[in-house]
Amino acid sequence: MTTLTLDRYIAVDENDRPHIAERRITVAQIAIAHLRHGESIEAIAENYDLSPASVHAAMAYYYDHRDKIEQSIMDEDAEVAEFVRNNPDLVLKWPR
Repeated sequence: MTTLTLDRYIAVDENDRPHIAERRITVAQIAIAHLRHGESIEAIAENYDLSPASVHAAMAYYYDHRDKIEQSIMDEDAEVAEFVRNNPDLVLKWPR
């Protein structure tokens, strides 16, 4: 029986962020696209020029490390919100 590991598809950068190996797209970005925006695995693979296997691996990694990845998403959202509050002139205003 052959055992496959996620190491083939997932790497962790110097900031401890998991991403698709040899690509810059993070596991968090894939999880957000799939879980929050409802994009299919196939659509994500096509949109980012990834193999479906690498997208499935990213989701498997996400589920194995859900709490840590969700915390990093919340931390990043808070950093963005703080930047917007502190730099309103640098943020594009969308017409209504």
